[in-house]
Amino acid sequence: MKRQEDTVYRPKLIDWPTLSASDAPDGTCRDKMLTWFFEIVNYFKYNKETVEIALNYLDRYECNDRLEYQLTCMTALYTAVKIHERTALHPKLVASLSQGQFTEQDVIQQERKLLHHLQWRLHPPTTLAFVREFLSWVPAEQRKMVYELAQVQLQHAWRLPRVVPSYTWAYAAVLNALESLHLPCCCSIDMDCDDVVQTQAILYKAIAGVSLNSALSKKRSIQKGVRVSQLATEGGSPRTVVVNH
Repeated sequence: MKRQEDTVYRPKLIDWPTLSASDAPDGTCRDKMLTWFFEIVNYFKYNKETVEIALNYLDRYECNDRLEYQLTCMTALYTAVKIHERTALHPKLVASLSQGQFTEQDVIQQERKLLHHLQWRLHPPTTLAFVREFLSWVPAEQRKMVYELAQVQLQHAWRLPRVVPSYTWAYAAVLNALESLHLPCCCSIDMDCDDVVQTQAILYKAIAGVSLNSALSKKRSIQKGVRVSQLATEGGSPRTVVVNH
């Protein structure tokens, strides 16, 4: 998994433009679409890890403008669901969520482009997959709590630029969870210590000074989003979001 993360599955570090006049996608676009990802996944009761997989697809693909970025985001989630969930989304449904921006054929064609660019590498090692590996050195009765606390932190991390590999995010999240639960860490891994410490500091803000119940509540808040782009449900279906408005 670590070898895969360091080679074919590692997302590129994106240098988001800061000029608001630019039509290039920026961090706000990504954040808004991530909120939309969570809304769709929550509505259809998909696994949250599918969101991270879709983000991996997205972050490995280069878009030139916001309209292409929105289509790629929708297509990345559509593809991740089709590969990793038991039930798929129909491309016509995905297109309908774009408020008329795209057609069913647009989604199908963009998926072909995405798959070609990704070279059909569609099973990235996720941060949560690494966490599950690290849980082997956590006492069995504490694993669920450690996993939940790590997940809270990592869902926060998914909104941030991937400045370190997934396994570093995961390792730092587990260390923070163990520390917050006053549990010893009985295993060390060969990683850059400075990277781990800095990543711990970033992630610890997600759970600092809160109980497990509060952290789980925070996880739901992170999933739902707290920005003006926050989505609601209307008429029994998820509302759409457009990143170029």
